[in-house]
Amino acid sequence: MRKLFTVLILLSIVSTGFAVELTNFFGTISARERYDNEEYLYSDPRTANFGEPYQKITNDKVRVGYRLGIKLKFHDNLTAGLTLRSGIRSVMWQDINNIAGLTPGVQEAYINWRLFEETAEIAGREKKFYTTMEFGIIPQAGNAMWDLYAAHQQTDNPGRADDPRDGTFADRMSGLNGARITVGIGCLSLRGVYHTDKVEGRRVEWMNSSSPNDNVPDKYTVLAGGELNAAEALQLDDHVKGMNLTLGYDYGWAYRVGNWYKSSKDSVYFDESIWGMYANIGPQWANLNFGYGSNERDSIHLSRYWDYKLVLGFPEGMVPDMLADLQLVGNYQIHSQIHKFGQYNGHNAEREAIAIYINKKILNLDWQPRAIFFTTSVSDKKIYTNTRYEITTTVTFDMTPKQGTD
Repeated sequence: MRKLFTVLILLSIVSTGFAVELTNFFGTISARERYDNEEYLYSDPRTANFGEPYQKITNDKVRVGYRLGIKLKFHDNLTAGLTLRSGIRSVMWQDINNIAGLTPGVQEAYINWRLFEETAEIAGREKKFYTTMEFGIIPQAGNAMWDLYAAHQQTDNPGRADDPRDGTFADRMSGLNGARITVGIGCLSLRGVYHTDKVEGRRVEWMNSSSPNDNVPDKYTVLAGGELNAAEALQLDDHVKGMNLTLGYDYGWAYRVGNWYKSSKDSVYFDESIWGMYANIGPQWANLNFGYGSNERDSIHLSRYWDYKLVLGFPEGMVPDMLADLQLVGNYQIHSQIHKFGQYNGHNAEREAIAIYINKKILNLDWQPRAIFFTTSVSDKKIYTNTRYEITTTVTFDMTPKQGTD
């Protein structure tokens, strides 16, 4: 709560020096009924019971969550945003299992400064050129690379290396601590990102003593990437309404302290790389999303994550209005993590998830019944499955003030 109060106080102080305009107030409230059926299977192929369950656990949970946000305008090129969300325990991890998870946390608190914006006509079409900088806890939509990065905050230590009960498939993304610069050049945008997991560092140096120095540095990641809107580049939007053809790529360098080197009090790093790519292809009624993330930590693991999502609906005008917003969504995710340390050295943990759900708006409520199937194995040494069924109802609102009204 102290972080929340600090952010609110800072916004109130800043607003006293500017003519602040509330440009947006939005939010989502969600309730879900979840049923889990877990099975632990015999993993020793030398036994007659190999592959059969030896323990079954059934469980049901009612989860609720919310997200509330505002956007403020201080100047034509200077805006700010504040978003609160239930269940934030760290930068990119959330848990709304219990009442404690309903405590509000700061998901986003950022300044958006548009340094440059220009429009030029090229080949008979208007193209935008701009440079934008963002500071603070900046918005970052989840994708395969960032979800993989965030999942490793929970699953990369030896004690949880083969624990699939949370794994990669939880909704971990919320925001990034740091800064991002984006340069738009027509249909191409280039970006650079600085993100830190641990927003403090401490070093103790002994000048005239044999005592070892104590160094607890920040953990941070620097990335460079870009996004190409190929539909705009090829001018497909003049011929195919609502066509998406977007490609993106990021490559990063991460620096952190290895938790497994606790015997050393000095700074010990290991080489690490993280990169990812994504694509959004097709019209709104037949949209395919693909994402891939890779995170390699020298002598620790090689972790890769594939995410495929297909959204099917109806083209505009083909069906009655009552069915126009009906969507069928299929999502397949697979996470492969090859271990390079400890008892799982050389083993490959594979986590798979298949989600199928229907989305339909009824009585201004967004209904989303779904079924999710999980399977996890660690080189056939440990097998675990979790079948999950959910019924989710969300209410979303957006109270953007209308222009020209009091």
